[in-house]
Amino acid sequence: MSFSAHFVKTLVKKLFPTLRKTQMINLSFGVFGIITTQSGLMSEIVRVVPGANKHRLKRFWRFLSNPRVKPERLRLFWVTWCIKRFCHDHVVKVAMDWTTLPGNIPCLMIAIPFKGRAIPLLWHIVLYTDSKDSQNRIEERLVARLVNLVKVSFPDKKLLLTADRGFGRATLIQFLLKKGVLFVLRVRGDVFITQFE
Repeated sequence: MSFSAHFVKTLVKKLFPTLRKTQMINLSFGVFGIITTQSGLMSEIVRVVPGANKHRLKRFWRFLSNPRVKPERLRLFWVTWCIKRFCHDHVVKVAMDWTTLPGNIPCLMIAIPFKGRAIPLLWHIVLYTDSKDSQNRIEERLVARLVNLVKVSFPDKKLLLTADRGFGRATLIQFLLKKGVLFVLRVRGDVFITQFE
């Protein structure tokens, strides 16, 4: 099946079965618009949405600001699908790193490495209002969230976290040991700290 609005709608319906029909349609059109336009601007996203509805922008804005649409409720479905699709071993290999989004916005991401790319599982965007939060706590909360989501759907699987030297601190290592997460952390140069079964 080629990439189209219908393909995205079918995939979104399969991934997130708890969404209402209108929520599913709006989410799938949003995903299709973002991928097609390579833009985060709502006015550009809705231009490529099929149909001649002149109120597409208003409809999409209402969907994004709807307090009943909670992205955190969809995380379990997303993580479960990604692991089933891309992780066939007993160990789920993930990488964690900080990146900067357009507008100089910091984002922490945990992703599945796949053919030289990364499939995002969870991410945390640090807004100006969150800037007083500790970077260490943000990292630990995101890892803990992933550990909990994996335990729900895959109690027999273990996480293997890979990260660069920016994460090579004693408190994170203690936290990972406590959570039962396997890890490979670069400390400096080619020196690694590892914990395997």
